[in-house]
Amino acid sequence: MLFIPNYFSSDTDFHLDQQLKMLCSFNEHVPCNPQGEYAENNFKTLLQSLKTTKISESLQDSFNDGDLKKWKEYAQREFDEMGRINRLRLQNMIELADKEMLQAIFEIMLMFDINPLNSGPLKVQEQSGKFDKEGRPVMGTQTFDVFQKGTIHGIDGLERFLPSPSIKGEAGMDAYLEKEFSGTDLISHFKQNSKNPIKAIISTGSLGGIGHKPDSCLDIGVIIDTNPQFEFSWNDGDFLVALVGNVIEKFYDYYFEHALNKREQKKFNKAVTNAIKKQFGKGLSDEEQNTVQYLFESINRKEMNKLIQAHLHKKTSAEQKEIFEISVIETLRRFPDFEDLSGPLMDFFPFLKKHGKELKEIYFPYRINKFSKQQLLKWLVEYYQTVFLNQNSARQVLKRYAKINKMAVDTLLAEQKHDCFLKSLTNNTQLSLLLIEFIEHLASQIGYKSCKIISESIHILKQHFRKKEINFEKKLEKRVLSELKTYFSSRTVGMIETFSDTLAKQQEAEIEYPLHLKTRQIKAYLGKKFPSAKINFSINILRRQRAGQHASFLISPQGSKAYALMQNDFLLNPAAMICGITPMPFDLPKNLKVFSTIGVLPGKKWILKQNLAAEYKISDQADLNVTDLFQKKRSVTENRIFFGDETESFVLGELPNWGENKIPREMYLEHAIPIYLRESQKINVGKLPEALLNCWWLEMIICIDREDLLPTSISRLLWNPDDRNFVMKKRSGTLINSILKMEKDYPALQLDPWWLKFTEMLTRFENYGKRNNAETDFELSTLSVTQKNIIFCFAQYIGISKIIDFENEGNTIEFDEKTSWNDRALVDFYKIFYSIPEELSELIRISEGQDEACIKKEKILKRLFIESMSRVEEKLCNIGHDRALKLITNQLERLSEKIYENTDVKKLLSPLLQNVNQRVSIVDSELRQKLKKKIPLNNVELFQANIVYEELQKLKSVQKKIADYFAGFGLKIQQSWVRITILNSKVKVSGDALENAAFKYYFEQNLERKPFQLQRPFSNSVCKPSTKIKVEFNRKTGKWKFGTIISGNQEVVETETGKVIPLFEVELVEGIARFALSGFISFDGKHVPKIEKPVSQVKSDVAKNSISGGELFSLAADINTFFPKFEISSREMLENIHYIRDVMMICNVNKQDTISLIVRDNFARFYVKNFQIGNISIKNIPQNLNFKGEEALTKFYMRLNSRECRLLFMRQLSNLKIPLRTSNQPHLGTWINGSNFNLPDSLKHKQTYLNGIAKKLWPKDSIGTKEQLKPTPLTHTFDQIGKAAIIF
Repeated sequence: MLFIPNYFSSDTDFHLDQQLKMLCSFNEHVPCNPQGEYAENNFKTLLQSLKTTKISESLQDSFNDGDLKKWKEYAQREFDEMGRINRLRLQNMIELADKEMLQAIFEIMLMFDINPLNSGPLKVQEQSGKFDKEGRPVMGTQTFDVFQKGTIHGIDGLERFLPSPSIKGEAGMDAYLEKEFSGTDLISHFKQNSKNPIKAIISTGSLGGIGHKPDSCLDIGVIIDTNPQFEFSWNDGDFLVALVGNVIEKFYDYYFEHALNKREQKKFNKAVTNAIKKQFGKGLSDEEQNTVQYLFESINRKEMNKLIQAHLHKKTSAEQKEIFEISVIETLRRFPDFEDLSGPLMDFFPFLKKHGKELKEIYFPYRINKFSKQQLLKWLVEYYQTVFLNQNSARQVLKRYAKINKMAVDTLLAEQKHDCFLKSLTNNTQLSLLLIEFIEHLASQIGYKSCKIISESIHILKQHFRKKEINFEKKLEKRVLSELKTYFSSRTVGMIETFSDTLAKQQEAEIEYPLHLKTRQIKAYLGKKFPSAKINFSINILRRQRAGQHASFLISPQGSKAYALMQNDFLLNPAAMICGITPMPFDLPKNLKVFSTIGVLPGKKWILKQNLAAEYKISDQADLNVTDLFQKKRSVTENRIFFGDETESFVLGELPNWGENKIPREMYLEHAIPIYLRESQKINVGKLPEALLNCWWLEMIICIDREDLLPTSISRLLWNPDDRNFVMKKRSGTLINSILKMEKDYPALQLDPWWLKFTEMLTRFENYGKRNNAETDFELSTLSVTQKNIIFCFAQYIGISKIIDFENEGNTIEFDEKTSWNDRALVDFYKIFYSIPEELSELIRISEGQDEACIKKEKILKRLFIESMSRVEEKLCNIGHDRALKLITNQLERLSEKIYENTDVKKLLSPLLQNVNQRVSIVDSELRQKLKKKIPLNNVELFQANIVYEELQKLKSVQKKIADYFAGFGLKIQQSWVRITILNSKVKVSGDALENAAFKYYFEQNLERKPFQLQRPFSNSVCKPSTKIKVEFNRKTGKWKFGTIISGNQEVVETETGKVIPLFEVELVEGIARFALSGFISFDGKHVPKIEKPVSQVKSDVAKNSISGGELFSLAADINTFFPKFEISSREMLENIHYIRDVMMICNVNKQDTISLIVRDNFARFYVKNFQIGNISIKNIPQNLNFKGEEALTKFYMRLNSRECRLLFMRQLSNLKIPLRTSNQPHLGTWINGSNFNLPDSLKHKQTYLNGIAKKLWPKDSIGTKEQLKPTPLTHTFDQIGKAAIIF
């Protein structure tokens, strides 16, 4: 948080001085204003006249005392509950985390709390890949410039939530960091900051919950507050400063949009991007340099404002004043409540005084001092003409009037038009609705000062239309006045936020670049030091977080614009806070939270207390039946909070504001399909179960939640687990009893967002889709297919396989005193939800990794994904249909003075509208422009273009039929109005248009595996490293059977060495590639697996392969090394740039003279292709190339070096239909199996020797070049090349 010391101090002189500095700084942006000492003196006089607190008092009057009391009690209850829950979650996380993960967390806290520039880089030692003369590995040192000039640092509440022993104990944070960084001065800077802009470090994964796994990713979020902290209460001068800040912000937006033409806008954008690259390009990757304008948004805005100022100074003073005048008008129109500040605002912009009275009429058209019956009827006619009717409909009314009076429409005078519309609305069949909507409209337009207009308007309208049957609700006036107060409050909050965010952006422009570098260096440093921790970082600026402005996919492969505010509720708000300060209670009204920051809440500051001791609420419930249990849990929740001896107090307005949980239902609808498309990208990376759980949760909100209630919130359930549907409605059944029993035995489950999500979904889907409303029994045997797979996907997410004892017929592991609570909970989960033998057997086979079972389940889950998405899409289409039907039928009623049978109208229109509401369109807006200009399209755009054409033809047909239908009633309606109405009625597709279009394309393209694509596990939980692997030839199929060796399982095949669980049957290279690339083999050096490959007695070229198990492991290790994980380029995906990234050429493994290619594209998909080179004729062997006594090896290398081999190689790549790009040349690796050759036993480093020769023949950077097709000329013998490879 940007802290401005005593920015609004209680000391009047200092307060005034700070206001004056801010006004003067804003004045520098207005060159047509007086500047210097003259302006400063005028501003000082102006601010001295605004020491009053009229606006604050009005805001305080807009609150209801009863609501304030309720909110204060709620805030205290939630705030304490948030602290209690987080402390318990941290205890669980510390208990379950392994040593390396804890050490990584401690270092993360240190790195973000300090930034000593004179401390030098951090260092990590690692093996260099080289060896000394004795064969020992040579260690190298890698350095990381973690501490960057200008980056923010300092964590608020660094030790607030971690259990004391984890900080001060022998194995605690302090002792570890002291030892680890002894000899440096880093620890002397730790915990020493007085300003702490980092408000929290959170863990967004499953750490500390039932799904905590040793290999869980450490997904860290860093929460930063850049908004200014206003220490004391605002007066009217502060509101003027904020209003001026809004005008300046509006000026820059308006100038870019309207004062620059399209060519200039493009030129400015390019100039800004180039300026950022020039200033900050150092240290950025090529990918980052291509997206600097998005990566550094505040820097981008700062540079753009500089260019706008330079452009503005070239204009005349009159031109400058005209632009600022428009900015002032547009700003004041947004804030009609600040009529009293219009005079002071003209004092700031003195050039406005020349025609100030006329401008005031424009600023504030709805004012009490110009109110009369005549004015009210004029407003009513304007509303009827422009809002209630539309332009085309209004013209129809005028035509009808002109026809009756035998006049031309264009000759009608203003008074005649007024009389025409007044008569028309008086006779309109929906007059009551019109008047109510008009009064509501007035409430949204008038300022708080003119609120009496509402009461007087209702009275006047009742009298004027007394001969009509006007149906006003009894409490209309009270309701509308309440809405008016809300408008006043919300508009003021909007002004405060814009002002505050403007100051925040200024600070962000200074910190974005160094913070980006520091975060990247911390990740690289920790990745080297703790390779098994899998650490990911996300930087969350609270200003953007509150608005749902998260990193796009273009910036980060983990990011997306699809989720918006839903990401806060799904991920950030329910995260475990490792350190930091508890935010403002989420469900407090937004306006209340913002007003607390400027000190305008009624009464004194709100003080919230939090207990430092954390205990689980519910004790032993063993003797309670289900009903009693519900009642007791409810009573516990309703009890008052008791504060112990150890508490901590906070001022509400000084707490960080993370935003609200009350996400509008419409936002879920708009983002539903983008979220499905974004989640679909997880299908091919082993996260299909997780994606399905997220999508089912979304489906539950859209299709099952009641539409008149707030959408279900994970965050709200975390603070109030008893608000789950099955608890609230006192559902009963075996499974519910089991869930409650587990929560009694393991109280930590109620603190786990994923557990709450699972239990809510499982029970809410019970009646979903059923035609009758039969009583539900919540029995395992009667669950729907979706419910059973909710259980399966959750089991995969929490890593159920780790408690299955595969050596003991799939029973669970045995307990000892060290068994963690979450492993015990997993065992109970396993016994409860997999008590049906058939389902248990399926789970075991999948957990073992058996191919047939996994492929079958993957197909089922993909089908369920599509079905869920289709149901949601159908719901969205029905909403679009219903909205369009309502608008069109309403239009018929509004245009006509007769009453029509609504049912008949809907019966005819409904099928037509269904025809144009059959799917949700995902179309990039730029595509239509490209189609008009006939610009060539890429594959993604061609895919969209076909959809656009098909839907356009349907729409043209339907709009004509509806227009013709209206004509049957004597009403002429434009087809364009019908088209716009239908399109605007559809649920808007939000998110990023380019992201949506690309994800839609890849979703449909990649749902099924491509030819030759390597089978990968659909769930990473299946990827359990094997300690013993069996590879055996199957004479019937001619392929190799791969399996894991265990003992004591009845379903496996008996062998001499134990029992083998069969996994899959493929060719040798493909099988080893699947093991190496899917996590079935561990390469950490701690658990080296053994591969058994018995000698086959089958007389076959394939079976005769004498490669050993040890050599196969060596091959697997080299495959793993050659294909390190990388971040997929978001830009390449969005722009459909596809190419081959890596090729590993493996020779003589499937059989002699067979080359196997493992190919990886830039989207991290793997393919395997094989081809033979044994038929390439080698007639003459040069004497100097021949290996002594091993002619076969010489011939092999000569074939490998031949042009024919190279052509075959390129043909295999061509068959994959993946482009080769000269700008992204594939990396080439080679691996030669020499087991079939007679190499001397004295030859050391045989594999390096063989591979070294191949690398010489096939240079690593030659694929796709003309040189690659030419055999490599040799100046040394094969033997010399191989021995040179060993030396180097």
